[in-house]
Amino acid sequence: MREKCRSPLKPSCGREDIAVVIRVGDRMLPVCRECWRKLARMNAEWGEDGFKLRVKARKRGSLGSSRRRGK
Repeated sequence: MREKCRSPLKPSCGREDIAVVIRVGDRMLPVCRECWRKLARMNAEWGEDGFKLRVKARKRGSLGSSRRRGK
């Protein structure tokens, strides 16, 4: 029996083309090539403390804005 993907992003994936195995907490999770590509592009952390997605705060305005107050 082959291992199936258990990506933290998509636990129901089930693909069998495992690219990596990552440790999340005390579990070892096999991750397929497709899920690994997505996970590698994301700002995510995993390890003893679990799995976390880092979301960047959206900035309002722009430093290079040509509009100024009072004009």
